[in-house]
Amino acid sequence: MTALPDPTPGRWQPLRIGLVDLFHYDTEEFWFRDGRLLLRGNNGTGKSKVLALTLPFLLDGDLSARRVEPDADPGKRMEWNLLLGGRHPHPERLGYTWIEFGRRDQDSGRAHFRTLLCGLKAVTGRGIARHWYAVTDQRVGEELTLLDATGTALSRDRLAEAIADRGMIYDQAKAYRRAVDEALFGLGERRYAALVDLLIQLRQPQLSKRPNETALSRALTEALPPMDQAVIADVAEAFRSLDEEKEELRAAGEAERAASAFLDHYRRYARVATRRRARLPRSEHARYEQLHRDLSQARTEREEAEGQRAEAAERIAQLEETAVRLTAQDAALRAGPEMRSARELEQAAADARRTAGERARAEADRDQAAQANSRALGRLTGAEGRLAAAEQRVGSTLRQAGETARAARLDDVLGPHDAVPEAELRHAAEESVARRRRTLDHVEELAAGAEQAAGERRAAARRLDEAQAEAAHTTERQVQAKASATQAGQDLVGAVREHLDRCTELDLPDPTGLLDALDDWGTHLHGPSPAREQTAAAHRAQAADLADQAAALGQRLAELAERSTAARRELAELEAGGQHGPEAPRTRTPGLRDRTPGAPLWRLVDFHDHVTPDQRAGLEAALEASGLLDAWVCPDGTLLEASGHDVLLSPPASHAPPVGSVLADALRPAVDHGDPRATQVGEPAVSALLAAIGLGDTGAPGTWVAADGRFRIGALTGSWSKEAAVYVGEGAREEARRARIATLRGELDALAASTARREAERATVAARRRTLDAELAAVPDDAPCATPTRWPPRRRTPPTGPAPARRNARPNSPRRPAARPKRPPH
Repeated sequence: MTALPDPTPGRWQPLRIGLVDLFHYDTEEFWFRDGRLLLRGNNGTGKSKVLALTLPFLLDGDLSARRVEPDADPGKRMEWNLLLGGRHPHPERLGYTWIEFGRRDQDSGRAHFRTLLCGLKAVTGRGIARHWYAVTDQRVGEELTLLDATGTALSRDRLAEAIADRGMIYDQAKAYRRAVDEALFGLGERRYAALVDLLIQLRQPQLSKRPNETALSRALTEALPPMDQAVIADVAEAFRSLDEEKEELRAAGEAERAASAFLDHYRRYARVATRRRARLPRSEHARYEQLHRDLSQARTEREEAEGQRAEAAERIAQLEETAVRLTAQDAALRAGPEMRSARELEQAAADARRTAGERARAEADRDQAAQANSRALGRLTGAEGRLAAAEQRVGSTLRQAGETARAARLDDVLGPHDAVPEAELRHAAEESVARRRRTLDHVEELAAGAEQAAGERRAAARRLDEAQAEAAHTTERQVQAKASATQAGQDLVGAVREHLDRCTELDLPDPTGLLDALDDWGTHLHGPSPAREQTAAAHRAQAADLADQAAALGQRLAELAERSTAARRELAELEAGGQHGPEAPRTRTPGLRDRTPGAPLWRLVDFHDHVTPDQRAGLEAALEASGLLDAWVCPDGTLLEASGHDVLLSPPASHAPPVGSVLADALRPAVDHGDPRATQVGEPAVSALLAAIGLGDTGAPGTWVAADGRFRIGALTGSWSKEAAVYVGEGAREEARRARIATLRGELDALAASTARREAERATVAARRRTLDAELAAVPDDAPCATPTRWPPRRRTPPTGPAPARRNARPNSPRRPAARPKRPPH
């Protein structure tokens, strides 16, 4: 098999044209090369006929001779191309003309094809009995065959089966032209019709010998793209503005000239009048200036005095505040551990003074004891000398007495009596020595106690000096801490003020009150920081507002997403070739029709060609309002399920036909053979239904519908109206489908734009919430402190603790008073 031509990258180009059972051709194809076709042959071989039956006929779809034939001869009717006549007559003939377009994607290289077909059926004496059009992406000869196995051209129904879901068949030229424009060009109905008219005008034979400048100019003008109405409006507005500005400029010029002439005269008058009347005002003005200078000086002095008074009042207030603060500090210091230490120092000083007195008394006692000791030692030495002398004398006396006694032989009598005085004397001497030694020990003990008391007094004096120095240092640090705390409070107020000025989202209802409360809080530090409390409250309120906005936007986005999903689902179904019928009533059992053979009436009928669009809209409105349009038509002998509920349409078995016109005069059977369940109904059953319903108001209490939208079903009457028919007829359904597709695309664009706006709003709300949180986190709320280099932890009450202890001393441990020396026993 010969390979078919391949398309080139870019836009659509014609690849082939063909004729099947038309003119003198059985099956014939003509191939294009680079979008061009060259036909050569003698006169009468059919070159013009091939072009007349293909281009621009397959782009126009109009069967009239004035548009099909190049010379617009009304005698050359379309049925002659099928029936021929003369030597080759045909009583009935069915044929096709088709053209194939193709293109290839620049990126992926994928090939796309579109085939345009027109089927024609002519019968002797009736002319063109039926015609139809088709647009498909199948290629003739490869995927689509227009002849059956017997070599007969396919009928409309068999062509619909061959195309299936690869294309669409149209019965009206208008719907066909719209489908061709959407498939190949996308120009719009008006521009597409103008370009087709231009092609028909330019392909006339011998155009240069019989030119028609008016028709050609009109055709070229209509083929041009329409000018944007916005541009026209801008130009008109510009011209209108120019005229208005020109008129205003002319009026302004005249007014300027008149004003200049008036001002020239008035200047001369004003100069003369001014000179005459300026004498008194000049003198009064000089006096006024002098008074004004005096008044300015007085105001300056008054402002200076008021400023000094305000400064004095502020100074007095500051001094009063300082006095109150110092009084509180004095009370706090008196109640603090420092005063307890001072009292301990005073007690230690009193103890030291008392110890010094006792030491002085002890030293005096020691001096007296020393003197007494010296005297006692002197007496002891004299007594010892005298004792020694006495002992010598006693010894000498005793020796003499012994010698005398021995000489006198008196040893037994004198011996015991002489020994008694010596023993007594020795005993008295020993007692005196012991007493003096005890006196010396007591004096030494008193001297040691005095030395110990003097050491303790010196230690107490040293501790007193250290305590006084520490108290002085503590007072100095307290003054510095107060100054640092005051400066830190001012810095904190300034930092909060600057932060609130910089904030864009954190908005306080009373920032001035917050700064005043913060300034007052910095002096006493009672309770939490007002900056943190008030900013947190404002943050909670504004955060709740932003949360409500975010929730509302989220709900709106969810609704938009749901609507977009439903619209996309419906758009996908419609783009896939699906069709929607009338909305099902609530009285119908869901899914019942899917299980029942048959089809609704609107899928089984179509309008006759003579029915006007207004009549079609009225008849469909009457059928839809009465419930006949969507009534279910079952095959003969078929019943619904016993548990199902629906509306059936079937002619009564024994009923006289309505008098006058019947619905079959406006509608004809058009069973969709692509639907197996609709095929089961059959055209005879549909014809019987149409013949049983009247057309127009017959006056009888039967069933009839009228072209103006009125209807009657027994005792039930009513009416409705529609702008156009959208369900009856393949062309109407296709047009309604395309209109619905356009509407859905517009709705999706609007929903996408609305979603983008809502997303942007939600992002803005989220950014505002982050900014609000960041501004709250950055609020300065540290308490003032005594150290200017860092912020200490916040304290709930003013500092009343003890001053910092000396190094190597335990904190919060009171000093123990010095031990008092023991008084000597009396």
